[in-house]
Amino acid sequence: MTEFLETHGSEVSNLLLEEWNMDEALKDAREEGRVEAKQELIRALNGVLTPEVIAEKFGLPVNYVLDVLGDMKP
Repeated sequence: MTEFLETHGSEVSNLLLEEWNMDEALKDAREEGRVEAKQELIRALNGVLTPEVIAEKFGLPVNYVLDVLGDMKP
């Protein structure tokens, strides 16, 4: 326990001092899920549509689409 607190002490302190809000946590989780779903869809459309068309259809910057596609594992 001592080793953990030495390593993560400031994080633990922040969690203890900061009020945790269930609604905010759920909102953050939903947003994270949306981002992940959008990224999966971009990857699935790769090769079917150009990055420019994907960006246009989803209202995203082309650089964002290219970054997602660049993160794909070969």
